Amino acid sequence: MEAHPGRIEANITEHGELLDAIRGGDADEAAQVVRRHVGRVRVLVRGEDR
Repeated sequence: MEAHPGRIEANITEHGELLDAIRGGDADEAAQVVRRHVGRVRVLVRGEDR
């Protein structure tokens, strides 16, 4: 993550959004947040963000 400035903060935000959706009982929103987060991580892992 060091190679991706701001990513740690973004991860914290994304995990917070997921927790909010779960706590709110919104399964559809939680699923959407997870898909969005995993998509971003996939891009980072593949190095497609550079």
